[in-house]
Amino acid sequence: SPNNQALAYTGQSGTLYVVNASTGKVQTKLTTLTFLSVDWSPDGKQFAAFAIDANGQAGIFTLNADGTNVQSLVALTAADLGFAQSSDHFFTRDTALPRWSPDGKQIAYAAITSGATAATPLGVSSIFTVAAAGGSPQQISDPSVSAYGPSWSPDGRYLAYTSEPGDERAINVTDLTQP
Repeated sequence: SPNNQALAYTGQSGTLYVVNASTGKVQTKLTTLTFLSVDWSPDGKQFAAFAIDANGQAGIFTLNADGTNVQSLVALTAADLGFAQSSDHFFTRDTALPRWSPDGKQIAYAAITSGATAATPLGVSSIFTVAAAGGSPQQISDPSVSAYGPSWSPDGRYLAYTSEPGDERAINVTDLTQP
């Protein structure tokens, strides 16, 4: 957590656990969604989650740290789940990996943008940002190269992510202040 008091992690069952960092004791178990990966908001009051709701819809969600006020920001597809759950993929369950911007106004994540081919059997994923309050996602990465694992610079100006041009892996950095 931003205040270093708690740790949040997702279990194999999709439960989100919040553990006291000093004692290691579970403070909260959330089953509001089936959680695949989460990130704390900068103020520690919310989570951004790659999760599945009760209707089976995968997406990027926000919710309060106590599990209330679940908001769907972006619906994702079955292809996103397949990409995230493939044992052949580097991040496995953390592919969408939602990440809050340092100012708490945006969330970056990865999502499938084109289907499977012989060269890309799991499809091509791209990096997007979306306003934490909701809105239309903005694609950040090259749509022809799989990209995932976004990470914000501390000042929120840059977004780094992993890409897979061909058989290689690369780290890319995009200056979000440039048009």
